[in-house]
Amino acid sequence: LSKDSYCSQHIPSMDIGWGERAAAAMLLRYNLVSHKYGARIGRATSWGLKHVDSRNPFAQYVATAAQTELLGKAVFLEDVRFAPGARAYVFDDREGRVVAAVWRFTLALDYGTENANTMTLNLAGIEPEFFDMMGNGVKGEIIRDGTVERVRLPLGNFPVYVRVAKRHAKRLALAITSA
Repeated sequence: LSKDSYCSQHIPSMDIGWGERAAAAMLLRYNLVSHKYGARIGRATSWGLKHVDSRNPFAQYVATAAQTELLGKAVFLEDVRFAPGARAYVFDDREGRVVAAVWRFTLALDYGTENANTMTLNLAGIEPEFFDMMGNGVKGEIIRDGTVERVRLPLGNFPVYVRVAKRHAKRLALAITSA
């Protein structure tokens, strides 16, 4: 068994447990803050975790690749603070769309001792796309109240991405602000 870190990257863990997901979420949040302040940061380096069994965390690879796919060339537009510990960073992806990365952080969420909340967004007429932190498409729970249709999404330590056409950037920010 080699303890060489490069060698261990060829056998990533496939069991994505709570700790691995929480570590990937921490890395994504770090990347989002770095992306927000990118113009003022000369270099941001996040060192990967070294696991006891010498294997690198698979979730971090997939989550970072998904974030890069969504925000690879993006430019930061707005920081939306809408609930205690919650935030959304809105980016122009330079491909005619706007992407909001939304999450809520508490240490208890990362430890798994607190349950994630939900947020309800009024995105009527916007035609949003939702992605989890691993890049999977997510269908939000649709809530109908008379003629008003809202979408309920998880709000926890794992970032969720909301992508809409660029012309709806202000409406998306307003929907998140009033979530």
